[in-house]
This record gives sequence, structure tokens and C-alpha cells, in this order.
Amino acid sequence: MEAKAGDDYEAISGALFFGAGEKEKTISIKIVDDEEFEPTERFSVILSNPRIGEHVNDVTSAKDEMIPKDSTSSCTEVILLENKSECIVSILDDDHHGKFEWYQKVWPCQESDGIVVARIQRSEGARGRVQMRVVTIRGTAKPASDYVHIDETVVFEDEETYKDIEVRIIDDDEYEKQEEFYIRICELKDLNENPEGDGKAYFGEIVKCTVEITEDHLFKSRTDKILSNIRLGTKLGTRTWRHQFKDALYPNGAPDPEDITMGDPPKPSIIDWILHILSFPFKILFAFVPPPAYLWGWPCFVVAITIIGLLTAVIGDMASAFGCSIGLRNEVTAITLVAIGTSLPDTFASMISATNDDTADNSIGNITGSNSVNVFLGVGLAWCVGAVVHAIKGTPCGFVVPAGSLAFSVLLFCLCAVVYLVILVFRRVVKPVAGAELGGPIYTRIPTSIILVSLWVFYILLSSLQTYGYINPPF
Repeated sequence: MEAKAGDDYEAISGALFFGAGEKEKTISIKIVDDEEFEPTERFSVILSNPRIGEHVNDVTSAKDEMIPKDSTSSCTEVILLENKSECIVSILDDDHHGKFEWYQKVWPCQESDGIVVARIQRSEGARGRVQMRVVTIRGTAKPASDYVHIDETVVFEDEETYKDIEVRIIDDDEYEKQEEFYIRICELKDLNENPEGDGKAYFGEIVKCTVEITEDHLFKSRTDKILSNIRLGTKLGTRTWRHQFKDALYPNGAPDPEDITMGDPPKPSIIDWILHILSFPFKILFAFVPPPAYLWGWPCFVVAITIIGLLTAVIGDMASAFGCSIGLRNEVTAITLVAIGTSLPDTFASMISATNDDTADNSIGNITGSNSVNVFLGVGLAWCVGAVVHAIKGTPCGFVVPAGSLAFSVLLFCLCAVVYLVILVFRRVVKPVAGAELGGPIYTRIPTSIILVSLWVFYILLSSLQTYGYINPPF
């Protein structure tokens, strides 16, 4: 080691006592301060010969005192030191005016940050006042349009070890931006009496750093989504009935000419063919929907919503007829066959949203929105029309529908919904579990799926038992 005992530090030697429950001890070593410039010097502090004893010179608590080296102890057990039994102490000379350079070569920033902060560090001495010039240099980024040019003087005061330089970044909302400029330090000057020889201030290796300006990730993702929607709208807006019927004949839609030009288009899997065969009649039916390009998409919207309503009514009637044929009551048929038939499209829509979107908003929002429409619009509109018709006909007591098992079924549904919301919040809040509402590691998503399916089975089971009279609630 370069440091010498007596000249650079005062050597110590002795025993350190740890009392019961003590976890830390502090050792103080005096450093000799002189007026001569010296390079960084080092010496080592070594721990050795650990012992466990009942008494050390009959002292049971020594706090932070150093016990003399020739002390004795009665040991009952021998222990070993860990690998960190030796430490190196570096003595930095503060008589030197110091070495000045940038803390790092590259400073990345986003355009939306507004300001980039670059640090000049002072090492190997911090004595006296030192002045330097800081100036930005143009690169692919241009001053006044991408950043604000600076040309200023920076002064390091005595014992000051770093300075932060701020450069303002101009956000011009340019897409796919990747530009850079440079900051240089130069014209170093000692403001105090200029030291001789090695004591003078000097520059290190990094006198010019690079500032890399990248596009804001949020702005880029939004722009990508807008461009994707524009491309999708352009593609849909130029489609005709011919394209729609052609798409209906293929499992994954008609091959795109661009895919054919780039090589073989992706081949459909067995699952794709099975789903295509099952949904082929519906594909042909919806191919008759007017293309979105006609009359700003209004005919497409009206015809599509009409066909969906008709299909829902047909599926509901078929499910009711099937339930009646096998002996199921209407209440059980409604919460099983009819509910499954009308909810499967929402299930697939939520699955697609969960797979393609960055967040779970659309997936969960589709479920809540669909149920809101079913309750408020589906039931409310039908009952409103029924009430008006019966009022016009003069039906005694008006339009009356017995509640039946509705109260018990709604209460049971609300309890299951509360459990579901608790699981949802728990998955979001507890990061080690999942940290998100959907997906996550297999040890979280599989149990969550099982619990939610079990809630559905629990709801169907209890509602059915109440409908058939096996459960008699007091309300």
C-alpha cells in the first residue's frame, strides 16, 4: 500500500468487543493532513482472530472503546470471519485543484422531458476556485429548433466537487425522432493563486459529452395507434360486398395482396378451420351488411345491429325451447342456456381485447358495458313497450310481472360480484401476486380462473336449488 503509517495516518491496533445484541462498531483512524500534493494513497484495515468469550478483562460492555492488544479473554467457542475481513481506505488529496470531466459520455433524454441535466465532476482534489467554459455543439439536433444553445462560464468554488449543467430541450412533436448534440467544457482557469506542478487544475478524458434526444414513448404509441386506425379505416373504406363475401369463404379472411407479394401467406390452423366451419353460416349472413364506405357507415351500423338483435332473439328462443323440451324451468333456462348463448360473443370480444390491448380497460369495460345494456336497455326498453301496450289496451292493474326468484338471484349475483371485485383489486394492489387485473404468472392466473368459474357454478347451483324449492329464503 502507498500510504505510510505516521506520515499519512496514525496506526491503531487492539481488540474490539461486541456486547450482546450489538450489530455495529465504528473504528476511527486519524488521517494526517499536510500541505503537499500527493496522489491517491491507500492503506488497509484488517480484522482477525475473532473469539467468543464470557469476559474480556472483566468488561461486559465496552461500547465503542478499543481494548488494548495484550488483553486476555476466556473463550468458549471459536468463530470464523466472513470474506469482508479486510477493507481498503483511500486517502484523496484535497491540496490539488482537481481533475474536471463529464460524469458520463452519453446523457439520454426524451423530447417531452423539457430539460436535460449533465453533470461535471471534480476529482483528485477540490482546493480553490476554478473557472471553465461550457458550450453546446450542434450535431444532428439543431439549436433553436431542438434545443436551446448555451455558452456560459461555470465556476467551481473551493471544496465543490460537481456542477449540474441544464440544457432546455424543445418539443416539436416530430415522429420517430433520434437526434443528438454535444456539450464541451474548455478554457480551464485557476482563479486563486496558480499552483505549481501537479497541483494545477486539468481536464480528464471526457471533455465532450453527447446528449441523445429520443421521441417520447407515449407520443409514439399514440401516433402508432392513430396510424393503425387510419390504415384500418382506409382498408375498410375501400371494401365492397365482393370483398366481404370473399373474406367469408376463407378461414382467416381473403389473403392480403401484400402478404402474397412478400411470400406465402400464413396458413390457417386446425382450430381456424373448425371455427370457420362452425361460423360459416353467420359469416355469409353478415356479408350482406353494407360496406362501411356507404353513406358514412350508417347503413352498415343499422343493418348490423338489426341482424345482431334478430340472432339474439332466435338464440334465446331456441335455448328456451331446448330447456322446455328437457324439463328445465324458465328461470334455470334463462341463467344457463340463454345467458351462455347471448354472452359468448362478449366472451370472445373480451378475449380479443385482453390479447391485443396494452391494458385491461377494454376487456373488463366490455363486460360491464354489455351487462349494463342487457339490464337497462334490454329489460327496460322491453318493459317500457309492454307497459305502454297494456295501458293502451286497458289491461286491469296494468303491466304486471311476478318477481318469482328474482330477489334471491339478484342478491346472490351481487355477492359473487363483490368477491370478483375484491379479487380484481387484490391482483392489482399486491405486486408479487400479479400486479395486474388480467394475466400474470401461471401460479396466479390459473387459480384466478378456477375461482371465477367456481363463482359462476356456485351461482347457477344455488339459484337452481332455490327455483326447485330446495332452498327457501325468508324473502
